[in-house]
Amino acid sequence: MCSHDDNLVVAWTGTDRHINLLTVGRQWQGRPVRLEVKTSLAPALCSHDGDLMLAWTGTDRHVNLLTVGGQRQAQPLRLEAKTSASPALCSQGGDLTLAWAGSDARLNLARLH
Repeated sequence: MCSHDDNLVVAWTGTDRHINLLTVGRQWQGRPVRLEVKTSLAPALCSHDGDLMLAWTGTDRHVNLLTVGGQRQAQPLRLEAKTSASPALCSQGGDLTLAWAGSDARLNLARLH
């Protein structure tokens, strides 16, 4: 979960393996949105430069990144990186950093702009 545009955003993997998003304001009202992308693991969320960023490990073990809403809505970006774990996202100082455990069990960091 993360804070984005003064709202709380929660992401989770449903029993059907689809990623779901729920944005709630101060009144705790909202409806979940079911994305077409699938994973068996927990997704990662981060608010970055006015956009909501979502990362997940696909069913093919590739790390994926998606800008949700905002100014630059796009198709998911499938990275060459593979993992058997959930990725992590962090926004700091104008940079977006993606972290994942590689197939060799080493921690990997990628600074995305």
